[in-house]
Amino acid sequence: MNAGVNAAVGIFTCWVALFAPGILLIYGVMPWWGGFRNFQVYRRMLPGLNAAAVGLIVGAVFSLTLQIYKASPFPTMSICIAARAPGHLYITYARPKPVQPPAPSPPRPSASVRARPAAARVTALA
Repeated sequence: MNAGVNAAVGIFTCWVALFAPGILLIYGVMPWWGGFRNFQVYRRMLPGLNAAAVGLIVGAVFSLTLQIYKASPFPTMSICIAARAPGHLYITYARPKPVQPPAPSPPRPSASVRARPAAARVTALA
């Protein structure tokens, strides 16, 4: 188990390798990100960049699914799981919550109660 390296050094190295890219992005790019978002060229490119990213993700999913299909002892079950997973994720996490209808308003007093002055209503109710 001991490879001649202190375990704490390995743990620290792995921690830095895991978190350093995110920390560098946050503190290195975020100060300029607000100004960058206002560039007209970026705003025009954004829909295309999003579409390209989605296309790459879909392509990777299909590629992995076909590799699993070829390597699995149960290929039909693998395809069924791969086909069902996006729907399950949508139902579990992304489905919009149902809109609650507004609460009914309290009933309005009848016309005869509204027509009397406030003092008469108080004595009538007492």
